[in-house]
Amino acid sequence: MRRTVIWIVMGFAVSPLATAYAALAQQPAATIVLDGSGSMAGWLDGAKASKMDMVRAALAPAMATAPPNSAVGLVAFGHRRKGNCGDVEAVVAPEAGALEKTIAALPGVATTGKGPLVQALRQAAQGLGTGPNRSIILLHDDPDNCNQDACAAAAAIAKSNPGLPIHVITLGAKPQTRAAMACVATATGGRQFEVVDEAGLATALSEVVKLARLDAAVPMPKPAVRPDAPPEAKLSESGLVLTASLTPGGDALAEPIRWHVTKDGGGMEGAFDSSTAEFVQAMPAGRYTVEAQLGLATAKQTIDVAEGKPSVARFELNAGRLVLAPGSVGLSSTLVTLLRVDPKREPVFVGRLAATPLVVPAGNYELQLDDGPAQELTKVSVSAGADVTAGRPAASGRLELEAVSAENGPAIEAVTFAVEKDDPDAPQGRREIARSAAPRPDFTLPAGTYYVTARAKQVEARQRLAISAGTTIKQTMVLALSRLTLAARSNAALSPQGPVLNFRVVRLDDGEREVARSVAASPVLTLPAGRYRVEAKLGSENARAVMDTELVAGKDGQVTLDIPAGQVRLDRAGGSEVPIVEVEDEAGQVVWHAGAGETATALLAPGRYKYRTKDGIQKSFDVRNGERQTLRLSEN
Repeated sequence: MRRTVIWIVMGFAVSPLATAYAALAQQPAATIVLDGSGSMAGWLDGAKASKMDMVRAALAPAMATAPPNSAVGLVAFGHRRKGNCGDVEAVVAPEAGALEKTIAALPGVATTGKGPLVQALRQAAQGLGTGPNRSIILLHDDPDNCNQDACAAAAAIAKSNPGLPIHVITLGAKPQTRAAMACVATATGGRQFEVVDEAGLATALSEVVKLARLDAAVPMPKPAVRPDAPPEAKLSESGLVLTASLTPGGDALAEPIRWHVTKDGGGMEGAFDSSTAEFVQAMPAGRYTVEAQLGLATAKQTIDVAEGKPSVARFELNAGRLVLAPGSVGLSSTLVTLLRVDPKREPVFVGRLAATPLVVPAGNYELQLDDGPAQELTKVSVSAGADVTAGRPAASGRLELEAVSAENGPAIEAVTFAVEKDDPDAPQGRREIARSAAPRPDFTLPAGTYYVTARAKQVEARQRLAISAGTTIKQTMVLALSRLTLAARSNAALSPQGPVLNFRVVRLDDGEREVARSVAASPVLTLPAGRYRVEAKLGSENARAVMDTELVAGKDGQVTLDIPAGQVRLDRAGGSEVPIVEVEDEAGQVVWHAGAGETATALLAPGRYKYRTKDGIQKSFDVRNGERQTLRLSEN
């Protein structure tokens, strides 16, 4: 698509072709956000296909009313990995002409895992950016189940992308789901549709196409003359007609070239940027500097434009195409480093390629592919006009890991995985080559033998694995863990703010070793299976309760402690300041020390006590569970 960056020429008429492209730049754009979670494999009542199959079958005819060049992209979620809340993929970018690719990509969206719906909406909004005529079309059956707030996310999108409506099509959802998702459409100015059958889905999609104004998309401008027409037929006034080729005298390239044109001495006036195979543009007579770029190859010329006729030029890029061989490690995660070795060794490209070929200047290169510990290094010679395939299927495989609390138990999120291999030079005979704290990491590893360790909460599991070239090993590590929920209650009359509650957990299997503390009201702890002693303390004095429990791997435990206590308040007649007071239990142990001027209130365990002040006042008193009393220090 060709775009004028600055156009400030008095009395200069804009060409019809430029006008058409300007209209195209403002055409509607939309991103379809498609739920690929496991629930989409279910069926609606009376349906003849799954919900996902219904969506695939309905989308193509619904989008047929839009021109083929429509800017319709696709974001999918929950479609690749089970139990992964980061499984969101921008499958097709919402660019002009993307509609066909979007429809073609639908069969590849599986029904697999969880539903990170909110993250998918955020990614779709980011891909559309800001501007008029942008829309998101969400097709789903359940709410986000990755602990994300859809209402808050919709409000944030409405603030950062004003005028970007989210149209929500909900398939066979429960009433509470529809109610929970209503805010998404409302906050962004979109519409919500509730679908219970195939006819309803077709109606909803037809309506959404109109709401997104896709049926009003501007068709791609057609050339007014044949492509093989002479230059003067393409432009009859002052200007440029530019093409590019890979070799001297080679055929003109049909793929978009990035053109950058500047007028000598004109500053930014008369500057143009365009991305099209052939640059045809009317412009005032004068001298222009033009740069053509395709991939890593560039060519530059200075061209004089005469009055009243076009200047025609062919740019020779002297380049070839570099294609990565199928199976070369894995393009989605591979770091590609291309180094030119003549006239000097220097990197010309470092990054990740979404696709190849990559156009590079003719010359000799080293191609390095890195994916974790797996690495391939290939020498490549590229000739002008040639297509060169480089790289080779790496002698590597993939390792996918997860950890569970017991056989067939729930997955563990807070876990660290380490991968080691034999190394005679390492101090322990092994060397760590990879580490990850992701819930379900995957590694690309050269074929060989490895040692995997999973660690969580002082527990670890080890496994020796053999990785073969071209294979994927899925390994589940079993960690004997359990979740323990703690709670405490008391009959004591408490202050409005309540006392500080302290929990302490001691592992009895390891010589009574403390393993956890918490001041939360109801903490949830992940602990290794075994025997424990739980202590809950109310306040800072001696009101406490203790209970022993045993945790079984993969099963949740619950401990609720009843803490007997009474509230005692010290007071001095006449409202004078309370002096320093020490309170002892029946064993003579000081359990409460109230300093002068402090608020003299405490929670004590039931029993008999004696208080003593620094000015000689002593008295015994009893504390009963749940009672509240005030001791007046002037009474002997």
